[in-house]
Amino acid sequence: MALRISKKGKVLLAVIAAVAFALYYLFGERGLTSLHGLKQQEDSLATMRDSLQVEYENLQKRLKHLQLQNPETIEEEARNLNMAKPEEELIILQIDSSAYKPPKIER
Repeated sequence: MALRISKKGKVLLAVIAAVAFALYYLFGERGLTSLHGLKQQEDSLATMRDSLQVEYENLQKRLKHLQLQNPETIEEEARNLNMAKPEEELIILQIDSSAYKPPKIER
C-alpha cells in the first residue's frame, strides 16, 4: 500500500514547510530577531568599552603624575580625600538639596 498525495496536498505541504522555515528564520534561536538583539548588545558593550578605555587612560596619566611626585597633583588628590594642610582648617558642609527652595521673585 503506497500512500498517494494529490498535487494540492503536495503544494499545501510545501507552503506549510516554507512558512515554518520562514518563522524559524525570523524568530528561531539564531534568527534575525535574535541577531538584532545581539547587535544592540554588541553596540552597548562597545560604548562601555570605549568609556572604560578613556577612564583607564586618564587614570594612567594621574598615576604617572603621582609617580613623578608632582606637588600639584598630590595636593589635588589630597583635597579629594578631604585632607588639609597643617595651617588650614577643614570645614565639610553637607547640603540637603531636597530641602532647598529657591526664593520667590516678585515682579
